[in-house]
Amino acid sequence: MSNLQKLVTNKWFIIFGSGFILFLLIVQFRQYQSKREIQKEINDLSKQADQTQKNNQDLQNMIAYLKTDSYKEKTAREQLSMRKAGETVYSFSSTAAQAPTPAQIAQAEKVKNESNPSKWWNYFFGSN
Repeated sequence: MSNLQKLVTNKWFIIFGSGFILFLLIVQFRQYQSKREIQKEINDLSKQADQTQKNNQDLQNMIAYLKTDSYKEKTAREQLSMRKAGETVYSFSSTAAQAPTPAQIAQAEKVKNESNPSKWWNYFFGSN
């Protein structure tokens, strides 16, 4: 038998060789897991960067809209009740404003002159 055949058939060589191959497989598997985790993190960060870029673009579009003259005019009309020169503004409400009747005025005066405990009593238990 040649020296190579003796070495290959030696039980210690087989044990250490198998252990070495097992060690290499474990190292390779750990590297594979690490690579997968890093790739997953890269993908997550890429998605987050895309979302942030989209949000940034939306905010830039909003800022551009807020700087337009049409938005400024709309805001001035709605919030500040401004109007252009020579323009007539009509306001429509769903309920018509009515002057209070004498009976309503008398009821309001009566409630106004009541004491606070009396008002609470009437609130919870009805009018006396």
